[in-house]
Amino acid sequence: MQSTLERLFRLIERPFVRMSHRHAPGLPALCGEQIGSETGTGLPFILSANELRRHCYLIGSTGVGKTNLVLRLLEQDVVGGHSVVVVDMRGDLVSGALGLCASLGVDPARVSLLDLREKDRIQGFDPLSGAGEPYVRALHLSEVIAQESGSWGVQLEETLRNCLLLLASAGEPLTKLESVLYDDGFREKCLATTDDESLAAFWERYSGMGRERRQTWALPVLNKVTPLLATPTLRSVLSGSPPLDLARILGTEGSVLLVSLAVDELHRSSRMLGSLVVSSLAREMFARVNVPERSRNPVRLYVDEFENMASESFENLIAEGRRFGLTLVMSHQTLSQMPPRLRSVIRNNVGVQVIFQVGFEDATVISKEVPKEISASDLRRLHVGQAYAMWRDGDTVHVSFSKAKKAPTAAQAEAFRSEVLPRTAASAPVAPKTLPTDGSPHPALEELL
Repeated sequence: MQSTLERLFRLIERPFVRMSHRHAPGLPALCGEQIGSETGTGLPFILSANELRRHCYLIGSTGVGKTNLVLRLLEQDVVGGHSVVVVDMRGDLVSGALGLCASLGVDPARVSLLDLREKDRIQGFDPLSGAGEPYVRALHLSEVIAQESGSWGVQLEETLRNCLLLLASAGEPLTKLESVLYDDGFREKCLATTDDESLAAFWERYSGMGRERRQTWALPVLNKVTPLLATPTLRSVLSGSPPLDLARILGTEGSVLLVSLAVDELHRSSRMLGSLVVSSLAREMFARVNVPERSRNPVRLYVDEFENMASESFENLIAEGRRFGLTLVMSHQTLSQMPPRLRSVIRNNVGVQVIFQVGFEDATVISKEVPKEISASDLRRLHVGQAYAMWRDGDTVHVSFSKAKKAPTAAQAEAFRSEVLPRTAASAPVAPKTLPTDGSPHPALEELL
C-alpha cells in the first residue's frame, strides 16, 4: 500500500497517465464526480469516463453496495448526457434507474423501457430484426438457444437455422415459428420474400415429407424455443409492435434504455431473453464497422448478474466493444457463477475491478490477484459500501462509496415509469399461441407449450 503523499500524487497523475490511451469519442477523459473517499487518507475517489472506457467489473455478495455504486456511475453518465443501457435480472436496478432519472429531471422522451413486470403495457422486442443480414440475425438467435440446450444435433440445428432465417428474411417475429413448420400457406408467403436458393431448397425438401417425418423434425425445434414462448408475457414481448428500435436508441446521444428481466414464471425464460437482448445490442454495435469512429455515439452498457448472459456475443462485446464505442459495467456475486473462459476474457480486457465483500472461497482466489498487502481476510471483512478498486497497472485503493446526491424514492420511480410507458409501450392483449391454419392438428405441440 502507498503513503498518503504517494496516493495524492497518483490521484493527480492518474487521469493524465490514462489520457495517453486514445479515449472513446464523446467521452471526456477527465470528467468525473466524486463517488467516494479513499479510506485512511480521505482523498476523493473518482472514476472518470476515460477510466471506465476499458470496462468496469464489480464483484461482491448480496447487499454489500454494488447497486449503489452502479447508480452513482449511472448518475454520472446521465448527467453527462451519455447514452446508457441497463440490463437487470431482478428489476431493482431498473427501478433505481427510473427513480434516478426522475430525481435528475430527465426528459421521459430520452428513456425506453422494457419491463417483464408490466403485464398490460407491453414493449415489443424482436431479436430477428435490426442490423445485419438475415443470416447473421438468425445465427445470433440460434446461438442463444443452443447455449440453453442440454442436447443438440445436426438435424435440429439445420431445421432451427432455416426456420429463423426464413422468419428474419420475411420480417416475421419468432412467435410465428410454429406457423413456419405447420402452415404451408404461411411458409410459402414467407418464401416469396426471399431469393435465397439454399433456403428454398431446404423448405422444398421439408414440404415433400410425410406428416410423421415433419413432426420428427419440427418437435425438437419447438422444444428448444419453449422457454421463450411458454408464457403469455414473453409471447407478447416477442410479438409486440412496434419493437424496440435499437439502432435509433443506440445512435441517439443521451438515450437511456432500461431492460428489466424480473419475471415470476420461469427464470430460464428471462435469462434467455436477456441473452437475446445482449446479442441484439452486440449486433447493432458491430454494425457500426462502416461508420467513422468519431461519428459513433458512445454507449455504456450496465449488466447486473451478467453471467446469465454469458454468450459468445457477450464475450465479443467485452473484447471488441470499445472499438465500436461500447463500454461495460458488469456486476455479479461470486466467481463460481462464471465459466472459466468468460473469467479469462474479463481479466484480460477490464480496466477497473471493484471488489466488495466476498465469501471465503472467492476471497482466497482473489487475494492471489491483488497486491500482497491485501489478504483474503481483508476481502471477507469489508463493510457494506467499502471495496478495493484495482486498475490494470496494479494500483489499488480502499474506498468507501457515498450515496447518490439525489436519492430517488419509490414514488418517484413509479411516477416516472408511468410517464415513460405510454410512449414506449402499447396496451395490447396477450399474443395467442400461433396454430396451423391448414386444418391439420398437432396435439403433441400442446404437450410442449
